Amino acid sequence: MSRAERMRLPLSGEVMKATAEKHGVCVRPFTMEVGDPDTGELRYIGVPCGSTVESVCGPCAKKAKALRMAQCREGWHLTEEPDFTSEPPTDEQKELMAFRADLVKSYRAAVETGEGGQADELRDEIRGVDEE
Repeated sequence: MSRAERMRLPLSGEVMKATAEKHGVCVRPFTMEVGDPDTGELRYIGVPCGSTVESVCGPCAKKAKALRMAQCREGWHLTEEPDFTSEPPTDEQKELMAFRADLVKSYRAAVETGEGGQADELRDEIRGVDEE
């Protein structure tokens, strides 16, 4: 085979991509290392890229489109946008935040003056307020 004939042959990457598209599998999968917790054995598996752009990965984009179509058919879409506006803080929440700020100020003062016992108590009190 001459050099000109070899230059006209497709590259192996192009052949792999065409074969993957023919069989409907991802053309650019990610390799993930998976460990078996019982045996400690590590192995590598291919995970589809999940692209929704057909020019990037045709098979993954087709699967994503089919999934979206099925979800719309089954009524998964919302008829109106959800409202994520947060509620205004309550008076109790405001009081707790002000109380915590006062505790932190007292804690810092205790640390600066070297009062370790009082600083420990204040730290515990701050944790209690954080839980509330």
